[in-house]
Amino acid sequence: MEQLYVLIHETIIEKQNGSHRVAAEIVAGMIRGSKYWTLEMENQDPRRMHRLIDFLCSLIKNNQTIESASNERFRWRLVQELRHFQWRIPLVWCAINNFAKELLDRPFEIVRENIANILSMSLSFDIILPNGRSTRHPNIDQFINTICERLHQAIVAYEKTPFVPVNVSNQVVEIDFETRKALNLMETVIQLHTYLFDWCQQPVKIATIRIFPYLCEIESIVAKHNFSEDILTISRMRVAMTYLHADLLKALIEQVEK
Repeated sequence: MEQLYVLIHETIIEKQNGSHRVAAEIVAGMIRGSKYWTLEMENQDPRRMHRLIDFLCSLIKNNQTIESASNERFRWRLVQELRHFQWRIPLVWCAINNFAKELLDRPFEIVRENIANILSMSLSFDIILPNGRSTRHPNIDQFINTICERLHQAIVAYEKTPFVPVNVSNQVVEIDFETRKALNLMETVIQLHTYLFDWCQQPVKIATIRIFPYLCEIESIVAKHNFSEDILTISRMRVAMTYLHADLLKALIEQVEK
């Protein structure tokens, strides 16, 4: 602070145009910072907590070749603590989104659930503001486009080698590797779509509606394999219960009619 006072004093006594304005801007910047980042908000200021953020970011990419489901689950649970910083760390949310979206078909169910949860968090800050759209955070339109393409590929892969469950006691029936990955992806997308309504302030957009026909298409697959059937029902119900603007309602009707 003493050095700052010296700098302000030297700036003020300089007989140059604009010196007073420069000093006023320095003080105004300090006031703005103290207004928004009080002591009560110390643990939400990414500038003060950058070491913790760096550590949590290091957990996103794990260099271990073999990791147990429990370790991977708790690793992603720790990363989820970044939610306390909300919209203030856009680059971190983009990094999480880019990495986690490639893990939708992980073999461990509990891990996929955590990944679906944190992906929905990363998308929750893509909102339309009065002065325009947030552009620094992960874009939900681009994300859903990728998910729709992957869902289509998963459905095609499943239809090539459909698995019919057999109720035979004391017999383990193995599922084809690609079929299992396709089923894992479908289950994670259903959970992700549901979590969007938990985290997002504007969960229903054109992109969200575009995925609706795929959720209807995989209903028979979900029923056959007895996974996420209740979650799928809740997921589609939330779209129906959400207040939609006229353009979104029209888009939803068009998707349902397909």
